[in-house]
Amino acid sequence: MRVIEQILGIVEAEIRAFLRQVGAFLGLSSFPFIFSFVAYALGSGMSGKPADPKLLFYQLIGLSMFIIALLMTFSAATFVREGLLTGRLEYLLSAPIHPFVIVVATMISSSLLGLLNYIIIGIVATVLAYDIAHILNFLLSILILYVALLPALGFSMIMLAIGIVARETEPLSNMIASFIGAVSGLIYPITLLPPILQLIGKAMPYYYAAEYARATITGYLDLIFKQPYFFLFLYILAGFLVYKYFERAFIKKRGTYGW
Repeated sequence: MRVIEQILGIVEAEIRAFLRQVGAFLGLSSFPFIFSFVAYALGSGMSGKPADPKLLFYQLIGLSMFIIALLMTFSAATFVREGLLTGRLEYLLSAPIHPFVIVVATMISSSLLGLLNYIIIGIVATVLAYDIAHILNFLLSILILYVALLPALGFSMIMLAIGIVARETEPLSNMIASFIGAVSGLIYPITLLPPILQLIGKAMPYYYAAEYARATITGYLDLIFKQPYFFLFLYILAGFLVYKYFERAFIKKRGTYGW
């Protein structure tokens, strides 16, 4: 019970901090629209006729997933990096709240912000491609998407474990987030990639999150029940075990993150 209260308190503090920098969030939310509409205009120009609005839908939903991936990956990296730069990490490590609880709460906060971004982008994408009749499907996709993102928490914990050793986490997070966007079928169908990259993409939780969202909105609910849930939820266990190993090997022995 105490841990839940700690997590809720940290999530509230993170949301309050977000409300002080809404401009940055709105700028991030505009990125999918800029990219998707440019791609749509190029497609229309090259074909000589208006492109299918479903192209906008596919890319807008995928790019909203990409932003969620960025936010969740960066939340772990930022926790480590800012703590090292400001010197507050040592205070956090000695606080009565376990660092792992702080990290998980930060990731939950970032996923909530990502979902808010998904709602803004997803409503526009759904109306443009399928009209207002599919809004109920979109609302259902929000619930399903949050379940689909649970494995991504485990993936982010693995990223944090790497950050414990690497120290310089931001370039690493940029590189991995870009790779996720390239192989997870977020911007273009994963079938366009070489087989080895398709295999890697299908091992990423974000690929399935995007597929869940698109399938739910378009009405193909049967696809949701054909996904490898057991495999995906192994990410949570793997993330926890990997993080705890590096925490034990580095933080508890050396007293801090990094070298």
